[in-house]
Amino acid sequence: MRYQTSGSIAAILLILAGVQAQHSVTLSSQSLCAVTGSTVKISCKYTTPDSSRVREREWYQLQSSDGEERVLSKDPQYSAGVSVRTEQTDCGLTVRNVRRRDSGVYHFRFRTSSGDWISASSGVKLIVTDFQVKIDHEAAGKRRIKVTCSSNCSLNENLHYYWYRNGRKKGWSRGASIWLDSTSPSDAGSYSCTLSGSWQRSPPVCVAADSNKNNCWKITYSSHSVCGLKGSSVDLSCSYEHPGTQTVTKSVWFIKEQAGAEPVDVREDEEYQGRVQYRQSFQNDCRMRINQLRERDAQTYRFRFYTDGGEYTGEPGVTLSVTDLKITVSDTDSGGKNLMCSSSCTLPNNPTYIWYKNGQPVSDQTSNELHLHIRAVDAGSYSCAVRGYEELCSPAVCVPDQNSCWNVSYSTQTICALTGSSVDIHSYYTFSGQQSDPQPAWYIRFAPQDKELTAADGRVEFFSDRANMNILRLKHLTESDSSEYLLRFKAPYWNRTHSSAGVSLSVTGLQVKVEPVPVTVSEEPTVTLECSSTCTLSNNPTYIWYKNGQHVIHCKSVACSVDVVSGEVSYSCAVEGHESLLSPPVYSPKNTRAVIIPSGEVVEGESVTLSCSSDSNPPVLIYSWFKQRAASDAPLTTGQNYTITNISSQHSGLYYCTAQNQLGQHSSTPTRLDVLCPEEISVLRLMTVGVSVFLALILITAALWMWRKKGPSRAEESEQCVSTAVYGNVSALIMTSDPRSREVSADQDDIHYSSVHFRPSSSREEPPFLTANFL
Repeated sequence: MRYQTSGSIAAILLILAGVQAQHSVTLSSQSLCAVTGSTVKISCKYTTPDSSRVREREWYQLQSSDGEERVLSKDPQYSAGVSVRTEQTDCGLTVRNVRRRDSGVYHFRFRTSSGDWISASSGVKLIVTDFQVKIDHEAAGKRRIKVTCSSNCSLNENLHYYWYRNGRKKGWSRGASIWLDSTSPSDAGSYSCTLSGSWQRSPPVCVAADSNKNNCWKITYSSHSVCGLKGSSVDLSCSYEHPGTQTVTKSVWFIKEQAGAEPVDVREDEEYQGRVQYRQSFQNDCRMRINQLRERDAQTYRFRFYTDGGEYTGEPGVTLSVTDLKITVSDTDSGGKNLMCSSSCTLPNNPTYIWYKNGQPVSDQTSNELHLHIRAVDAGSYSCAVRGYEELCSPAVCVPDQNSCWNVSYSTQTICALTGSSVDIHSYYTFSGQQSDPQPAWYIRFAPQDKELTAADGRVEFFSDRANMNILRLKHLTESDSSEYLLRFKAPYWNRTHSSAGVSLSVTGLQVKVEPVPVTVSEEPTVTLECSSTCTLSNNPTYIWYKNGQHVIHCKSVACSVDVVSGEVSYSCAVEGHESLLSPPVYSPKNTRAVIIPSGEVVEGESVTLSCSSDSNPPVLIYSWFKQRAASDAPLTTGQNYTITNISSQHSGLYYCTAQNQLGQHSSTPTRLDVLCPEEISVLRLMTVGVSVFLALILITAALWMWRKKGPSRAEESEQCVSTAVYGNVSALIMTSDPRSREVSADQDDIHYSSVHFRPSSSREEPPFLTANFL
């Protein structure tokens, strides 16, 4: 049945082809594969009756994370690296220096004078992959070993490859492989490779002579000290090398090491549960990300890897410092105020600072210092943050004095959280130091009056890490918790904060979305799944995918590319740290069933409809009908219903249907259609009537026989019911009759009783009498 799957996919692509009237877009291929750092060219042609009517042309990429279109010419990430041909109907796209993040589906469209966009319904799927140096493991222990520059793309065998040894160019080769002498010190070293025309090299792999094997073990940290902002995320990066003939079996980041015991993986430490991910973006990459940094995360972290030939630990490791922001206020010579946003360690990447006054951004201020003239308009509450972590504000300070500093601010104005999870809402407040401390309380926005939250609700908690800060924790979230939450001062300071805005909380579940049309990569059709939510989840979460309930190892991002199958399959997704909060599954068609309408006998000349039904999510795209034949099954038509008019005996046979959506297809059990000739149905009906009459006669005869058999016994019972007095009177009447009566009596066997009537006596003393009429 394999050819049916491919044929159905092709049918979908044809049905959805981007042809509108006399306008069309033709792309040279549906998928391309390229290596990092290379240049990609996508051929494209478009047709229109009058090329002068084309007003606008553009290439765009559909973002898998939010479904938004990213126009390449308007995106700073692409604007300098892409070019589009403009000769007449040529719309070819060139993307230079491609990176892994450039992987995706690219679409072209143009707009005519009528204002309509014309495009192909399916784009070109680009896959960008890295080079890897691979050593033939079967050559272990041998003198000559084969070293190959490989990638996931199918490349021409005669391309030119450049090789680097210990960071310096060694030479080039025609083809992806070279041979080295494992015993020669001149061949020993760290090897990397690249393709002619690409600047991106592969990660290095060590090839060692017997005397230099120890030189092949290496861990290189990008930095030995890292500063992270409390509540943010930080990456600790390194790369490692090992003898090329060995295979890495395990790798861990750890903090503590005990003598005689294996170090504990940071991910398994209770303090780090759900906050740590290993993120390998290329071969021999050992990057670790820690989310939602806490002060106690300030530690020294080391990396260790294990191979089938040994283990190695990188010293001295990476020292992580965790800081928060604070503002110091000083006077200037001119009588103004100087505000400085500082941290206890130096934040990386020369960050850009953002200043807030009364919770609103101060424009044109990007350094860590803010100069103020003491004017009435300058009075207020000031806080600062780092761009990219705007929600992690410093505690606010009051300028110029405490009397002008009643304010409530929040670490973020919007929060998106998963149904069933917990969320913390951070609030910072300032108030006049000349007043007694106000009593803060949390409220939820309700009309006409806000409702105060209390700890009596088992899902609500309040706590504070430091002065002038209050945290609201909501547990076991439901969609009904989506609302605005506010921190207020209770009386007598209610009027100081009652008008400020709060934090908008959105609670969402996960949902798997399926791209409309499967894309054929190599020989197998694939489809992209997206784990979507109604709002953007914070902290750039790592996604977990499941196929038929089993973890899909190769998918860790919001999108996952899977093969289209023939049979039943289901997918669902979750977020790392919340694995129990699964999305509802999407699945290929199942329980596919074919029925004949109307049911019963079908006679030549009549019309019948074969109807197909199936359970699938997303819904079925195409129903296809087939008739079983000895040689091969014959495809009939597409559509949920298949109607045969003026049917004949040639239509008799076994029929089945196939239901297909983007994930796969499923076939029904064949159902038999028997078509009868009119003569056959007449004979059949006569036989049916004859059998019915015969059975009816048998039943009637049996009933009469049973009735006659039971008749005498009932008569005897009736005679026994007659009283002795009655029979006595009858006998007396006969005995006192004349001789003629006796003659009649002698022949009484020939008497037939016409009727017998019993009449009640007029009085109890009179005996009953019998009246008999004789024939």
